[in-house]
Amino acid sequence: MKPSQKGYTLIELVTVLLIMALLGCGVQIGNRMVKEVTLKAKASEIVKGIEYIKQSAAVTGNTYAIICFENRILFRKLPHDTLYKVQLGQNIRVPAYMTGEHFFKFKGTMAPSKGGTLILKDKSLRKQARITVGIATGKVRVYYETI
Repeated sequence: MKPSQKGYTLIELVTVLLIMALLGCGVQIGNRMVKEVTLKAKASEIVKGIEYIKQSAAVTGNTYAIICFENRILFRKLPHDTLYKVQLGQNIRVPAYMTGEHFFKFKGTMAPSKGGTLILKDKSLRKQARITVGIATGKVRVYYETI
């Protein structure tokens, strides 16, 4: 801007708006990436917990279970010894129909008493992690999906 001018040129205004838009997009992209990494980290933590109680049940012959709540998951040696707790975080939730008594139970073998799928949903990200445990083998798999 020249000293005798009182305003900004159109090019200066457009340049400032472009820089602000790029910074805003960068923040949104970074926030989304953090949420995706958090969902994957929580799913990985739960898989490790499942593997741990599966192996513990086979070695000790005791009964171990996973109990789901809306915002946390407990890994227990039954009847009441909580071994490990996974706090899911601000946006990640377990659907209400999956919460309650012993979602997966292992007793003396590497295979669960019943197979099934545990779902972790992040509504703000519109993604979910499906953690599936096979009934015959006890094999744990994770699938990530857009909802």
